[in-house]
Amino acid sequence: MTTNKQPTYVNYGAMVNTNVPFLCKGTTLDGFLVEADMDKLKALCQKVLIAPAQGAVEYVPLTHYVVLAYADVSAVSSIDPPLNHVGSVNEKQVAIWVLTAAVKREAGLLVAQRIAWFVPYIIVDNPASLTGGREVYGYPKSFGWFDLQGEKIIDELKVDVFGGDFGPDKQAGRHRLLEITAVEPNSEPQVKNEWQSMSDAHDEIKELLWDLDEGEIIIPGFHLAEDLWQDITKEEINQVFLKQFRSATEGSGAAFQNINEVRSKVTRFGGASFNNKHKLTLHALDSHPITKELGIEDQESLLSWKVDMDFTQGISDIIWQWGEKSEPEKKGCLPLLSLFF
Repeated sequence: MTTNKQPTYVNYGAMVNTNVPFLCKGTTLDGFLVEADMDKLKALCQKVLIAPAQGAVEYVPLTHYVVLAYADVSAVSSIDPPLNHVGSVNEKQVAIWVLTAAVKREAGLLVAQRIAWFVPYIIVDNPASLTGGREVYGYPKSFGWFDLQGEKIIDELKVDVFGGDFGPDKQAGRHRLLEITAVEPNSEPQVKNEWQSMSDAHDEIKELLWDLDEGEIIIPGFHLAEDLWQDITKEEINQVFLKQFRSATEGSGAAFQNINEVRSKVTRFGGASFNNKHKLTLHALDSHPITKELGIEDQESLLSWKVDMDFTQGISDIIWQWGEKSEPEKKGCLPLLSLFF
């Protein structure tokens, strides 16, 4: 973990971000469990989270299912000085969440240290959230527009992004990226299970993700002990990022890179899963190659849910940083062994 004294951030000109940690109040989240391609997820983790650090850290996907989520955060604000007095911003977002494990190779085996969610795509609707997410943590945020129909559950969500296809004669602009539509629009929510806590959500979703054998979760290539999965249910969400900035002196270079993790602490949680079915339709864009990178195709969601929560977004742990030779921090090795991977 980095311990060097950091320089003071200089606030000047237009303010487009504030300081950690953050309070996120009044968050509603509509989630959809969809299928991706495991080989593509492994390749993306290799490209984004392993290769930059030249193997000093390693993250592997735990399942070929991913979460596609639309969230509306009523108010995001800084908790601590110097900018806890400036107010808040409303953030709407669509993100794709990939469940990974941080692992270490020992004697030819993979030993898991912790679970971490990796977010390769996140679209937001305001410049403060976009620049703050990229500069502070390393969220790969891009700009977009959301057209939402339905209150209790989503009837239709249209997502446009600023981007497009590549070519000498092409110009970026507003383009449709995806739609989520209810198979039976204007229908009442068909509640499957009420969720009073994250543990309730965990108990339902894990049965869909993996096969269970005598209370243990079985993943091809892994023997995942239950106590590692329980890390998810501590009312915390651990995330991993590649934070980077392009070089101003070298076309393909990065002026800065690190791998960092941050925990979100959930302080209020409630929700439900639904039997209502939704269809995901993707539109190919060179600027947002979701199918190419993740292997997600047009499909019906396996499960949908809606939650209402408050949470805090904490201070990052630097797991690896370019230019440093120190070992990445260990945060408690949990017993996940790979027999073959």
